[in-house]
Amino acid sequence: MDFLKSWILNIAIISIIISIITSLVPTGNLEKIVKFAASGLLLLCFITPFFTNYNIDFSNAFKIDETKKQIYEMDFDKTSLSYSKIECENLIRKKLSENNISTNKIDVVITKKDEKLIISRINIKVSDTEKTKNILIDELLINKDVIFIDGDE
Repeated sequence: MDFLKSWILNIAIISIIISIITSLVPTGNLEKIVKFAASGLLLLCFITPFFTNYNIDFSNAFKIDETKKQIYEMDFDKTSLSYSKIECENLIRKKLSENNISTNKIDVVITKKDEKLIISRINIKVSDTEKTKNILIDELLINKDVIFIDGDE
């Protein structure tokens, strides 16, 4: 019986506190937010005894299995590498077309090192090799050591 008495007392006290707080809040969006939070708190007061009496453990409900986490991280890495490769190729293609250079092949190799994506190699087949190299180095600020250009014959 003590349990029921303390539960009802808690609900009454929380209800009084909530009504005081909601009466002090100005009308508008803030009032809606406060009422929403207050109703959540009141709901929590109502359902808490059911979980404390039955000793239900929710601590493992939101834990991700370590292997699933590693698979997710691997998939994310592959996706981000693939997306970055495509974006880099599109940027180079766009910059070369702006300078009237035709490209037959652009292949960018991106690797991950220390949580950073690094361009490790760019293979390009173009008509004007010298102009292409200058554009990549000067305008796109790409390191000249990773650029490999094949000219069209």
